[in-house]
Amino acid sequence: LEAAPNLAIELETMSAELVGIAISPAQGRAFYIPLGHRGLNQPEQLPLAQVVTRLKPILGSISTGKIAYDGKHIMKVLASYGIEVKNLNFDPMIAAYLLGEKNLGLKALAFNRLGIEITPPSKFMGTGKGQTSIAMLEVKQVADYACTTMDILWSLKESLEAELHQQGLWKLFTEVEMPLIPILVAMERNGVALDTDLLRAMSLELGKEMLKLETEIYSSVGHEFNINSPQQLGKVLFEELRLPRSRKTKTGYSTEASVMEALRGVHPIIELVLEYRQLAKLKSTYVDTLPGLINHKTGRVHTSFNQAGTATGRLSSSEPNLQNIPIRGGLGSKIRQAIIAPPGWLLLSADYSQIDLRALAHLSQDPSLIAAFASDEDIHAMTACKIFGVSRGEVTSEMRRNAKTVNFGVIYGMSDYGLEQATNLSREEAAQFIALYFDRYPKVKEYIEATKEQARKLGYVQTVMGRRRFIPEIRANNRQVREAAERMAINAPVQGTSADIIKVAMINLHREMKRQKLQSKMLLQIHDELVFEVPEGEVEEMKSLVSELMSKAIKLCVPVKIDIKLGKNWGEMA
Repeated sequence: LEAAPNLAIELETMSAELVGIAISPAQGRAFYIPLGHRGLNQPEQLPLAQVVTRLKPILGSISTGKIAYDGKHIMKVLASYGIEVKNLNFDPMIAAYLLGEKNLGLKALAFNRLGIEITPPSKFMGTGKGQTSIAMLEVKQVADYACTTMDILWSLKESLEAELHQQGLWKLFTEVEMPLIPILVAMERNGVALDTDLLRAMSLELGKEMLKLETEIYSSVGHEFNINSPQQLGKVLFEELRLPRSRKTKTGYSTEASVMEALRGVHPIIELVLEYRQLAKLKSTYVDTLPGLINHKTGRVHTSFNQAGTATGRLSSSEPNLQNIPIRGGLGSKIRQAIIAPPGWLLLSADYSQIDLRALAHLSQDPSLIAAFASDEDIHAMTACKIFGVSRGEVTSEMRRNAKTVNFGVIYGMSDYGLEQATNLSREEAAQFIALYFDRYPKVKEYIEATKEQARKLGYVQTVMGRRRFIPEIRANNRQVREAAERMAINAPVQGTSADIIKVAMINLHREMKRQKLQSKMLLQIHDELVFEVPEGEVEEMKSLVSELMSKAIKLCVPVKIDIKLGKNWGEMA
């Protein structure tokens, strides 16, 4: 193994505990090291400590490339055993993701790309009460699967690597996506500290507020019912109160969010139910759940960052999803207050200011947008000036709000109906507003039409760095499907460029923090924001470093602005 230029790795685990390690130095040659098999008649297994000692320098060698499917998972498991995997240079899951594969599972990739059907160990483990664990399977069964997987990894590398080169995605893969993996591993292992006392107090407070809302809801209809039951709620709303009826499903009337939002102002019960639902969701998703997710070894909560989970290139977060805590509103801010810095440390938040609009200015090359950002103007106030034909001093808060809605709405392909729903404008006024917007920013209109045409012609759109979003639905016969695809085509290059920018910034920051041997840690990435845990003695150094490297990540034709905030907790900075 020490002599091989590249090594393929696969782990067999049970609840993150190692059962065995498969390693291959070349196609057709693989080894399986059993470590945690417990069934009868198992061969003698090497002591784990001995295996770790021998593998540490091999897997930690910078000169040897590593190939692994879902490399982040492999790196995390091995890191928990004290093995740092260095120079992970090929992950078939990430390669397939960049190439637009819908099903990224190893079994699916083996079949779709290579025509090979693999039988995973789960096939031999049974189901239901009789199900056994992988550790109880015969070593030979698991070894055969693991070593077959090694050959599949080599074949996938050959196939996917050739296509990445052919599609012009090799640079994005090798300079952004692969270097990002060890950074995500470090962030996940860092985790965040929680103020559990605050969350307990908040849970009691929310419980009381929900009981109060329940009483008001029952008073508004004259009797009690199960508010959480869509069937019972639908019956109350549409049969007893005779509110405008929604579509009926097999189980009753629909009471989903869009239906309830459309009924706002029709009856007092609607606002009460919507508020009740919001409180119940925040309580169950975060307030009551987060304390139970604290790792007993680290005393911190560790989210997972999903690198291949979105079509635009953005990272997503799960178990728990820390990206979905509401930013606005007292409750969201209060939940964020529960994410804290330890004594002697501060949290530092660095947020890209209006990065999607700056990306749009770069992609469209619209002179008015470029000029506004170049002179650091209030882009929403400037848009209001242009559309309403007034001076800067005459722009009202409502004018600016409408301009802001259309500024961001354009990125998502907003229609006059969408603008009407988001503002107090009529449909005619909304249509006129959008027409005036494109009249004032003609290059944006040209960019949108050219992007839709590119998607129709090539089947995909691209970011500044060449990331592709494949949109075959843009050629659909169904008008609604086609229009939704057009909106995706407009948005993907903008949001994808923003995603690329923050990923490059993360890579540059991680390298520089390591080079300077700083103690500061990168904890979270929340779309356009990075959150760090910083010792009080490194605050000024980190502020300067973060601001410089984030603003220079990818050169746009407009300045990139970073908003930096400090606090003892995340809520203080929201």
